[in-house]
Formats: sequence, C-alpha cells, structure tokens
Amino acid sequence: DIAGGAGAGVATALVRSGILANFTDLSALFDRQGAYPDYTLDAFHWR
Repeated sequence: DIAGGAGAGVATALVRSGILANFTDLSALFDRQGAYPDYTLDAFHWR
C-alpha cells in the first residue's frame, strides 16, 4: 500500500484500474490517509 511503501522509503505507484478506478477525489483521500503516491497510472499491463 502507499503508506507502507512510503514508510519503507520506497517509491510508490497507484494503479487507477483497481478498487479506486471510479474514485473522483484522490487528493482528499491522500490527505485523509497522510500518504501520497509518487506515481499514478491508469493501468498496468505486464508483458
């Protein structure tokens, strides 16, 4: 998760195709959690 990665000192990415795909106010969510991803991606595809 974003907070865990940040706490471990590693870069984090939020993939928007998951459970937060339809969430509209990510800034408010990040503020509430006190955790901010380094990157956001619309989707992740492994080839």
